[in-house]
Amino acid sequence: MDYGSVPDWVVAVAAALAAWQGIKSLSAWRNEEAGRRRMELAEVALSEFYEARDIFKWVRSPARADEEDEPQPTQSGHDIYSPILRRLAEDGDFFGRMRARRYRVHALLGAGAVEPYDIISGVHGDVTQAAKMLIQTRQGAQGPSDRKRSAQWEDTVWDDAEGEDEINARIEMAVRKAEAVFRPQIDMNEVGIPRPKPTVSR
Repeated sequence: MDYGSVPDWVVAVAAALAAWQGIKSLSAWRNEEAGRRRMELAEVALSEFYEARDIFKWVRSPARADEEDEPQPTQSGHDIYSPILRRLAEDGDFFGRMRARRYRVHALLGAGAVEPYDIISGVHGDVTQAAKMLIQTRQGAQGPSDRKRSAQWEDTVWDDAEGEDEINARIEMAVRKAEAVFRPQIDMNEVGIPRPKPTVSR
C-alpha cells in the first residue's frame, strides 16, 4: 500500500494527533465548565432553601402588628393576620428569584431536582391562603365547622415551635431533599480542594 513519502506520512499522523488532542482538551474544558456551572448553581440554590426556612420562621412568628410597622389603613386593631401577608410581600423578590431559579435547576439537573421547590411553593401558597381566609372570616359565622376550619388555618399561619407543626415539617422535608440534590453537586466539584476537618466534641 502506498502511503506516499515518509515526511508526508509523518505530517499527516502529527496533524491527526494534534486534532485529537485538541478535541480531547475541548471536551475536558466543556465538562469542567459544566461542572463549575452546576456547582455554582447548587451553592446558590441550597443557600436559598436555608434562607427560605428562616423567612418562614419569621413570617409565622406571633408578633403583634403594633410591635412592627404602623398598621395598614384597612387593618383593625384586633387584626393579627395582616402582618403575615405583609412579611410575605416584603420577601416577594426573594421567592420570585427562587421560583425563577427552579427552571435553571430543571434544565441542568433534571425534573427530579425541582421537587424541593414545589414543596416550598406549596407552603407559601398555604400560608398566604390561610392568612387571607382568617382576615376575611374573622367577623363571620362561628359555628362548629367554622371554628374547626379556623383552627386549621391558625395552625398553618402560626409557628408551633414546641409541638408538632405540619408546615415546619414540610419545610424541613424540602431542605433535606434540597441537600440531597445539591450537596453532591457541590462536593463532587470540590474534589482535590482541602476541606476543614470537623471539630469533635468531647
